[in-house]
Amino acid sequence: ESSSDAHLSSRYYRKARKEISLGGLISDLREITTKKGTRMAFGQLSDLYGSIEVVFFPESYSKNTTGIPSKSTKSY
Repeated sequence: ESSSDAHLSSRYYRKARKEISLGGLISDLREITTKKGTRMAFGQLSDLYGSIEVVFFPESYSKNTTGIPSKSTKSY
């Protein structure tokens, strides 16, 4: 299956540290503050065929939060 016709309901296996690109609508975004004081988030990424849970780790989240509205922030 080529990347141009892939969707979220397909199963993908990837090697560690390989970059992949997905597109869809982010919903149910839950932002937290880690014990180290950094922000990260969890949410659902959906397309026309299904949805998957996504995790935005602190380093990536801090670099890519432009345009992502936060619903709530919790500390753990």
